[in-house]
Amino acid sequence: SGFAWAVTANVMRRGPNPDPIDIVFFWLFWSALLATLMTILPIFGAQKVPLLEEINSDALWLFPVLLLLVIPGFYITTWGVPFLNPGTVGILFMGEIAVGVVSAAILTDEPFGLREAIGVTLITAAGLTVTISQGFFRRFRHKS
Repeated sequence: SGFAWAVTANVMRRGPNPDPIDIVFFWLFWSALLATLMTILPIFGAQKVPLLEEINSDALWLFPVLLLLVIPGFYITTWGVPFLNPGTVGILFMGEIAVGVVSAAILTDEPFGLREAIGVTLITAAGLTVTISQGFFRRFRHKS
């Protein structure tokens, strides 16, 4: 997934600038289609197709979350990627993972132990390594 993100970030930066609204609705369409297909696909025989009542009760909170959080967040992400260096975009998304792990531990009482702390530290270190190395190599380019 990291490789796919790097390729996508580079293509979005160097290619023609598509309209972020088009990307959001394209993404939303395919996500809805795949989610619908996955609900009717029995996975290992343990899943059942949800009843219409279950779907309707979940939709009451799903649509506001989609409209107020998911779609605007994805729009902002899609809009901003072409303006940033792909390495910077990677750092931002690595930071998102660390914030998500810590938030999940705080908000849902998920376990946060040594394994999670090491993971967050390694992700943060990887992001900082990219930032520090970019500054380091930039200094050498200016001296020559």
